[in-house]
Amino acid sequence: MKLIVSQLTVERDARQLFDRINITLNAGEGLLITGANGSGKTSLLRSLIGLIKPMHGCASLDQQPLPECRERWIYLSHGLGLKQSLTVAENLKLFHQLYPCGMSIDTALTQVDLSGYASVLVQQLSAGQQRRVMLARLWMQQADLWVLDEPLTALDRNGICTMQQLLQQHLAVGKLVVITSHQPVHFAEFTLQALQL
Repeated sequence: MKLIVSQLTVERDARQLFDRINITLNAGEGLLITGANGSGKTSLLRSLIGLIKPMHGCASLDQQPLPECRERWIYLSHGLGLKQSLTVAENLKLFHQLYPCGMSIDTALTQVDLSGYASVLVQQLSAGQQRRVMLARLWMQQADLWVLDEPLTALDRNGICTMQQLLQQHLAVGKLVVITSHQPVHFAEFTLQALQL
């Protein structure tokens, strides 16, 4: 498995955010993107998957353009994207309908330390618990590539440890991660490339 980003260039509001970025990730590798607010971290993620059209360049997974292999990646944005009036399980069922997978909701919730919360309304959860619901989606889809925008936001120390364990388990089976974070991210023995914007 290989992710190749070639000559990626993006402008926003007539200002160039980054110019001709090149990245290669092989199976089991991750990329950590850092930078100040407004430096273009989110724009870079969105340009990788086709939500923003770059001025120049492209990203491919195993020689297939990323926007054309939607079933192989999952993007978690900085915003939660959860329906507050639905339960945790109802939110995850909606996601499951869009992206079928083999893992049960209960199993995914156990992975992110939310066992027993399936019938709780999302609006009754703390910000950190809502973030964990988003992380459960990662396990439900089990995509080859995780594209994550600030996934550690609002998580407590235990939540951060859980997230880093999930990341390491994902990489351990030869999959890929591209992540932005203002907080330190540790991938233990796995290769973690760094890109500062």
